[in-house]
Amino acid sequence: MARYETPSVRTTLATLFVGVLVLTAGCSAAGIFGGGGDGDNGSIEPYTDSGDELDGEMLNESHTEAIESAGSYTLGYNVTLSGSNSSLVQNTRGQVDLENDRQYAVQFVSLFGNRTTYRYTADGTTYQRIVPENGETQYQTSNGSTTASPAINTNNVDAFEWEQQGTETVDGVGVTRYEATGVANYSALPTAPSEANASDVSATLLVSEDGVMHEYTLDYTQESSGATQEISLRYAATEVGSTTVEEPDWLDEARN
Repeated sequence: MARYETPSVRTTLATLFVGVLVLTAGCSAAGIFGGGGDGDNGSIEPYTDSGDELDGEMLNESHTEAIESAGSYTLGYNVTLSGSNSSLVQNTRGQVDLENDRQYAVQFVSLFGNRTTYRYTADGTTYQRIVPENGETQYQTSNGSTTASPAINTNNVDAFEWEQQGTETVDGVGVTRYEATGVANYSALPTAPSEANASDVSATLLVSEDGVMHEYTLDYTQESSGATQEISLRYAATEVGSTTVEEPDWLDEARN
């Protein structure tokens, strides 16, 4: 196993919405997104009044404040671009415990071969384990840490015209469901398509009463250079206030 020191290791999670999708391939994000709604128990307070405009800046502010105030959270990201000859995927799952200053993230990508990166941060030190599909496992260590921010990209909320579709309970959390009824800005979508070459666009938001965006889904089809591509983006915030970060079983190897 190879080992080397690096002067700076980024411990932030992958950004929620990427501007350019890189060539990746791999697993699904089904584990973090749960199995759907549990129905409305009739006592859920909507995030906004029916008919009110949903504003990206307002949602980002309430989402970030509520999650950070909770003290811990788990975030999941999945970006997929698939075509007739290729499938491009990036998956990231990160756990943050602000009270105990611990973080753990796992990211899977495939770029000229699959690669999984594990990052653990505690007591001001970041340990990283990189496992390529074909090659030596590598370890990196660095001093300092950067908290994985739960902030969302407001442009991708403001890209749509939203309509409230009532309330429901998902994994024990009461949420308001919003569905996109139109696209206000195509250039804000992940691959910045034009209106002419994008179709079948759909987007959904699930937002709790305190403003946490528990789930975001986006799907659309894009025609590019004569090829058809399906783009999918998923974001989930789970275990808000109840996330615990344990030491990984490879930590001793990283320290040595």
